[in-house]
Amino acid sequence: MTITQADGLADTLDGLNTTSFLYGHNGSTWDRITSTSRALDVNVKSGGGHADGAAFTADSTAFTPDGGVYEASPTTCADNKVCIGGMSTDRRPLVDADLHLAGTNADTDVGTGTSATQRVAVARDSELCNIIDTLSAVVAETTSGSNEVISPTAGQTVYICDIVLVGTPATPFKIVSGAGADCVTTPVDKTGAMDFAANGGFAHYFGGRLKSDEADGICTDAGGSNEINGVITYVKVATVS
Repeated sequence: MTITQADGLADTLDGLNTTSFLYGHNGSTWDRITSTSRALDVNVKSGGGHADGAAFTADSTAFTPDGGVYEASPTTCADNKVCIGGMSTDRRPLVDADLHLAGTNADTDVGTGTSATQRVAVARDSELCNIIDTLSAVVAETTSGSNEVISPTAGQTVYICDIVLVGTPATPFKIVSGAGADCVTTPVDKTGAMDFAANGGFAHYFGGRLKSDEADGICTDAGGSNEINGVITYVKVATVS
């Protein structure tokens, strides 16, 4: 067995015996595999990366993601090309935060959109009667007939959330929607007449399912000069036609 350490050993039995000392065959002779750092040198001849902007063919072009490049003014990548991803100066992947809708400024309302105008419907809560938008109106009636509790607003509809009422003494009572003071213009009954026993009452959560007509207010209508006390919670919302 030869222990000669040299490059270019002949492709013979002696040369083969030296392969235990990290020799490699170059096709004709045996040469030592060495480096100044005592590491194994590897010559990557193909498949070890891809030039930026080089042509790319699906299923055939070798591509190895091997980092990113920092550019103060990044260049664009052409169609059907393999391009190196960008990174920031602290080696973080770059993300384009300039995401926006094409067209004019968005309108925070509902409506009919066009190709030139982007419209966005903004919802404050998944429920109409939410704690942010709900208002309350005190009921303290001592006179008979229709008495305004929630005033009308042009272009808006009143949606009733809760009603808690007590009549003293026994009192017939109903909820009315109408325009003008005390709902006297085009009044519409929203409930039938309900007879309260003395100190009897009524409490219910409607969740917006009981509502006024458009631009109408909400009134209580008691029979006789009987006292009604309580509270009505509600929201006013622009009427969508």
